Amino acid sequence: MFLESLIPKLIREAILASLDVVDGRRVVHDEIEVLPAAAPYVFELTSNADGIAASGNAPTAIAQAAIDEGTGMDLSGDLPLASGAPEGYPLAVIAASQSTTALIESTVRVEDNTITLKGLAADPSARDAALTMLQFAPEG
Repeated sequence: MFLESLIPKLIREAILASLDVVDGRRVVHDEIEVLPAAAPYVFELTSNADGIAASGNAPTAIAQAAIDEGTGMDLSGDLPLASGAPEGYPLAVIAASQSTTALIESTVRVEDNTITLKGLAADPSARDAALTMLQFAPEG
């Protein structure tokens, strides 16, 4: 636990030290925020008769906006920023959330490099439509 609390300080110091060697540098205003690490890195979306609920993390504000746009929802308040996202995480979240649109009720979870989809489909074609959307998730 001690090492985990020391890492953000070391990262900040390394960034500031790298700026010291820039020719012409005069002043550096340190407003660096080192995000907490999330392990495992998770996004979960539940959709049922009561509505839609989402939880998890986003790696950057840009990724938050992309997830909001790709899902058609405003999740930025529900997805605090954290480091540790696997490559392609925003695309996986968007594909996973889109897979739920054909289902009556569902829970989809993106955990690191794994997507788990559970749901209730009205018929086999709705199930197939949900699974087809998962094909747009990044490989890996």
